Amino acid sequence: MVKVIIGGGDGTVMWIIENLKSDGIDIKKCIFGVLPLGNSNDLSSSLGWGDKMNINSDMAKFKNIVIQLAEATSIFVDLWELRLQVDDV
Repeated sequence: MVKVIIGGGDGTVMWIIENLKSDGIDIKKCIFGVLPLGNSNDLSSSLGWGDKMNINSDMAKFKNIVIQLAEATSIFVDLWELRLQVDDV
């Protein structure tokens, strides 16, 4: 398993995952950690990791969170995609 720590919001997380997949990397062999640095952090919030962090305000806290992510126990999260098609009536 490879641990990947992503700093950003939901869009950044999905962008990284999509790029890994398009490069032929098996994301099932990756463990992802998220540093909530973006504007939209719904995933991070819902998993209890926090909704916003400012690395400029407390570098020691940032370093501690990175260490915790690297040492954390992993959990499985289901990623899914929804496509809506509307047919003319």
